Amino acid sequence: MLLGMLLETFINENNKIRFKIFRLVDVLVILNKLHTEHLSVFVSTTTSAIEIGSLDADRFYAPDLDSVLEAVGKYKWAIPLAKKLKKKTKSA
Repeated sequence: MLLGMLLETFINENNKIRFKIFRLVDVLVILNKLHTEHLSVFVSTTTSAIEIGSLDADRFYAPDLDSVLEAVGKYKWAIPLAKKLKKKTKSA
């Protein structure tokens, strides 16, 4: 369930990248309470989903990326996620 919540903040059911910032902060706070091995799986799965996803032109708002990166950047375990987001959205 938590993995689904994390994925939903970045990817829709059509593998389109978009952000649900209003949910992201809460999800990150909850995930931060998990053990490292669970976090590693969650981050790996989410970065993979972002890698295969494409930007949703109708829902992607580039300035939201700064807010997302700020939220994700508060957690050392989420560094790979932040890096993948920067790389994937670089051309946006």
